[in-house]
Amino acid sequence: MQTFNDSKKVIELTFLWEVARALNENISSEDLIKSIKTIFCIFFKINYLKILLYEENFDTFSDFSRNWNILSKVDDKERLINFFKVLIPQQGRGFLINDSLVKFDNKEKVLRAEISKIIKDNKAVLVLPITDKNEVIGLIELQTDEFTPDCQNLDFIMSLNIAATQISTAIINNKLNYFMQQNVEFYKAMKDIAKLIESQYELNYILPLIGESISKFAINKQISIFYKDENSKYKLLWPKKYCYDGLNNLLKKNENALTYNISNDGHFGVFPLLKEGINIGVVLIDGKNNKLDEKDIFYMEQLIRQSNITVEKAEYYAETLKQATIDALTGLNNRRQFETRLEQEINIAKRKKSHLCFMLLDIDYFKSVNDTFGHLVGDEILYNVAKIIREEIRTYDIAARYGGEEFCLLLPDTTVPKALLIANRLRERIEKSKFDISSFNLTNVKNVSITISIGISVFDPKYPDFTKIFKEADSALYKAKQEGRNRVILFSNQEL
Repeated sequence: MQTFNDSKKVIELTFLWEVARALNENISSEDLIKSIKTIFCIFFKINYLKILLYEENFDTFSDFSRNWNILSKVDDKERLINFFKVLIPQQGRGFLINDSLVKFDNKEKVLRAEISKIIKDNKAVLVLPITDKNEVIGLIELQTDEFTPDCQNLDFIMSLNIAATQISTAIINNKLNYFMQQNVEFYKAMKDIAKLIESQYELNYILPLIGESISKFAINKQISIFYKDENSKYKLLWPKKYCYDGLNNLLKKNENALTYNISNDGHFGVFPLLKEGINIGVVLIDGKNNKLDEKDIFYMEQLIRQSNITVEKAEYYAETLKQATIDALTGLNNRRQFETRLEQEINIAKRKKSHLCFMLLDIDYFKSVNDTFGHLVGDEILYNVAKIIREEIRTYDIAARYGGEEFCLLLPDTTVPKALLIANRLRERIEKSKFDISSFNLTNVKNVSITISIGISVFDPKYPDFTKIFKEADSALYKAKQEGRNRVILFSNQEL
């Protein structure tokens, strides 16, 4: 027949087994704390639970439930450090109840006597040590109103000790894994920033991409990029909005800074963007009420250094590629080359008295694609639209990326009916396409659908130069947008 004591031992073993099971599950820190709370409720209800590791470099604690962010509340820090200093000499064989030390190896009668003096109305704040090889490295703090006499026995206290040891191992592994993953994300961000110049050279385009790359790494921070305008005043370039009462003073203080600056309260970091040794903007990191620690500053310093290298190279490549003919992202003709070819084809059409049609194509609501999914996804869309254009036009047709999400198509020896057929075929194919963005892992959305609007103009031998044919196609494109987008409009003289 099972005795009362045997029943209690079964409960205590179940408690330890449940702790071990929860710690072995691959779940988030928030979910793990919920699981531990639930398991402790086998004995008593927990009002709150904190898991903290001591950070020697900062003489404070990092919080497990908040991705190891450093504690910022001074009162908590001082109180917890006092607990920590009391537990260090015990080497894992003692814990605190209501600020009083209780040792794990006391005999049961002595233990009950000690605890009964400490507990009032069954209310207790327990502070258990987190240990690594008998060295106290952190604290588990929990509060309950149900620390009844049934919990004040040696077996239960030893169960708490074993549970604390189990939690210690899991927490140490979690922190190692967290920082290993952080390093992986850091080097990925470095790589992404370095690769930007493979396809883009305009700073107004590159800097938001830098912001996105840094933000993916610094997920618990707010990243903003400010760029100096023609009057050398900082303007917010990325993201669309950022509000902070002391922003103007912070930016003014760093107006010509060449090295990073951390605010007096430690919550903000301003890192200058440099071109040829001159401050052209800043990356602002907002700790969201948490102080920036040495790791934050180190990572940001490296990322900004790589960003500055990318900015320098982009400027150099942009200057070098002014004479180039191919758009780096899409592989189509660039604007300069297209204008050269357009002028050539107009001259040929004049000489041969042949047909020539011109299309101006624009991706509908492309800005919302960038705002929703990021510029890297936007680049992927542009690349795939260019690919479809190449597949749909003839070998002697001329296609170009004219700028941003705008494309031009020049169709030599093409009548209006044929141009309309090509334009609608292209529009329908893009409308039916599903652009795969699953590799970006940005959202739960796996595919993106888009539409395009097209304006068509027809060459007139009376044109003095190519600007008129472009102006007419642009007018037709504007009308397509006004009429609801996702359509092809042929220019009519009534539109000008």
